[in-house]
Amino acid sequence: MQKASRCDSSEIYKLKLSNNDYLSTRLVLICTGIRPNIFLAKNANIKVDKGIKVNSFLESSVKDVYASGDCAEINDKIFGLWTTAMKQGIVAARNMLDHKEEINLNTPQVTLKIAGTEIVSFGNFSAKQTMCYSTENIYRKIFIKNDKITGVILIGDSTAKASLWNMLKKESIIKINENLADPTYKF
Repeated sequence: MQKASRCDSSEIYKLKLSNNDYLSTRLVLICTGIRPNIFLAKNANIKVDKGIKVNSFLESSVKDVYASGDCAEINDKIFGLWTTAMKQGIVAARNMLDHKEEINLNTPQVTLKIAGTEIVSFGNFSAKQTMCYSTENIYRKIFIKNDKITGVILIGDSTAKASLWNMLKKESIIKINENLADPTYKF
């Protein structure tokens, strides 16, 4: 999207896309993601990538330095959820007290309802290969890496949530199909 503008005084927005096409919509939802501030860690010679690299004990590359929450990168993932950050903070604190506790790296699933529309997301959204489906009321995006589902975003229709969740958790090999994100696709 290059530009969003309101059409007249109505509730309709006009979006100018990067290919110069236009799309009309009643709702614009912008998700910016997480970008941890790693400046201090980097200058302290702590290993960083997208965030502060930590092991399953939340230890950084420097002895007695721990990280948790939105700045902690565990197995190339930054979770960005309050509940996960709280759990990480507790585990990091216990490990600072020599308890040697590992963080449970369950894949979080987020479900919320905004203005009557259900929004579901889970997994990792960094995979380059995606399958998308979009209509006026439904948006689905499935992220795929090495023929496995790595992440899912469902807006407006979450009927496939359980099937997609199970495929992600079991790391099922999927047959890539152009209709994979379509709500009529049978899993």
